[in-house]
Amino acid sequence: MTSRVSVAEAASQLGEFVNRVVRDRETFVLIREGMEVAELRPLARRVRAQDLPSILRSLPPLSPDEAGAFSSDLDEARIELGKLPTNDPWES
Repeated sequence: MTSRVSVAEAASQLGEFVNRVVRDRETFVLIREGMEVAELRPLARRVRAQDLPSILRSLPPLSPDEAGAFSSDLDEARIELGKLPTNDPWES
């Protein structure tokens, strides 16, 4: 949900607005002199690298045909990647 609030109101109650963003995932558009000037919104939820194993375990397993096709796709991608020119970033 997005609400419009004045900058003055947001400044005077910043803690409460931040709590609503965190707790309720609300978004606030800040208004100054009738114009939208900023947005207070939740950040995208981040996935930590340490969560990856459990995320992968939660995915449905591939059928043998799907696994074979995926393996072939990876092999083809590796071949194509090897064809790309390499650039030395230190070369002038």
